[in-house]
Amino acid sequence: MTAKATPHKRHRISRAVAEVRATLAEVGELPLWSMPAPEAAETLTEIAKLKSQVAALELRAAKHAQTQKVEAASGATSTAAWLAVATHATRRETARTMRLAGQLDTMPTVAQALGRGELLLEQAEVIARAIDKLPNDTDPQIREQAQVELVELARHHDAKDLTIFGNRILDIVCPEVGEAAEAEAWLARSGKPRRRASSRCSTTGRAGPTAGS
Repeated sequence: MTAKATPHKRHRISRAVAEVRATLAEVGELPLWSMPAPEAAETLTEIAKLKSQVAALELRAAKHAQTQKVEAASGATSTAAWLAVATHATRRETARTMRLAGQLDTMPTVAQALGRGELLLEQAEVIARAIDKLPNDTDPQIREQAQVELVELARHHDAKDLTIFGNRILDIVCPEVGEAAEAEAWLARSGKPRRRASSRCSTTGRAGPTAGS
């Protein structure tokens, strides 16, 4: 007796996405007149967190799709190109999505904070850019400290402020490394002989300044 073929069971995430979309379709056009102001305020902030969680899932799915080479069947030249056709988004936007997906794949602290709804997408992008700009030989522990510090700062500051903090993150988490990196960058710009900047921190760092200082 031959066993019956078991139909492919959809992944739990795929099912969850379908369920959420169905739920939103049910309530999307309900009248809001009976929702009092405090509840409206709370709902709006919760929607912002939901958007972050959806964005985090999208980025994880995009990275997985790239790993699975979903573009191969269509002949698209890249996952970003395939995604642009599949979703009718611009190539610029899908390239941005794939770039951030790749960045956050190496920055679990940032990715997890976005997935918990603790960061806005634009805040996550700013943090990812700041971490990417750190010198290549920056100690992994310092990179992790920088992520933790910027995620914490994001609790009280918007993406514009975070850009400022991100540009000075080495000075915040490890002043001696930040000063050495600045000196090396100055020597590179001036054409003078360069010295190797230290990438290790022997101090505990300091708390970040306010964005306006």
